[in-house]
Amino acid sequence: MDDHNPELPIAFGLDGTPIYFGEGGDEYYGRGRYSGLSYLPDQALDECNALQLPDGGFVHFTTKTPPYVVGCHHGFFDPKRQIEPRPFDALAQRTASPLGGSYGEPVSTLITDFEKIKDGEYRLTFNSLSKSGVKSSILYRQTSEDCWVFEYQSVAGERGQTKEACRH
Repeated sequence: MDDHNPELPIAFGLDGTPIYFGEGGDEYYGRGRYSGLSYLPDQALDECNALQLPDGGFVHFTTKTPPYVVGCHHGFFDPKRQIEPRPFDALAQRTASPLGGSYGEPVSTLITDFEKIKDGEYRLTFNSLSKSGVKSSILYRQTSEDCWVFEYQSVAGERGQTKEACRH
């Protein structure tokens, strides 16, 4: 939020609905930097954390209280297309980061490369979240129509922890 224009979405839901920053979270997420910010609309949000627009569409907002982001969807999406990889042990939420703060809170890091290794296999390389001056990578490849394997390499190019995630 240090550089983000609050008039623009911060993400999009699975149904394509834009998600806007409404208000910041607790002292843990963002170390309190955004707790005092509120861009919530004057109208009350529904149980999905959404507001219906005059044209019939919806927008979601982040909140300090559940459901925090998207509580449900108003639009259609195919839940079989959703992939939910589990967190890697090396980056468990609320674990102290050697570079300050804790994993799970917003951080800034520089993505240095994204490459397609071959059909269905990709690598995202970025400045390490735990070692200054080191590059880390996430490799992922499709293993079947519904499953992917993710490998977190704390040091790019060195073997790392792998997790499989499949569509439901």
